[in-house]
Amino acid sequence: MAESEYNTERSNPTDVEVNNFISREVVLKRILNQHISVIDFTKLSETSLEKLVEFSKKGFKILWSETDSSIIREKIKELDIITEGLKIPSRSRRNIASSLKLQFFS
Repeated sequence: MAESEYNTERSNPTDVEVNNFISREVVLKRILNQHISVIDFTKLSETSLEKLVEFSKKGFKILWSETDSSIIREKIKELDIITEGLKIPSRSRRNIASSLKLQFFS
């Protein structure tokens, strides 16, 4: 894409800009890179992968447009619903993280 197609000022990125910048490959190779060694991607469902990509894109938009860390934290917490109930298979086949039941008290 030509330089003029992207907004160079700090404003909310468009969905097209985010989709061009954060692809499925970027999510797998860059964002989830530190976790790849423990995730069995051959058993990860297409739906789970799509949700991880969606979460990454929406998180990026929040981080790009917000500067206050408390607002960022709250907005990211609102994205929890996207990843709720995801089953992330581990290479050890124990899937401990997917079977945790967490309850938070406010």
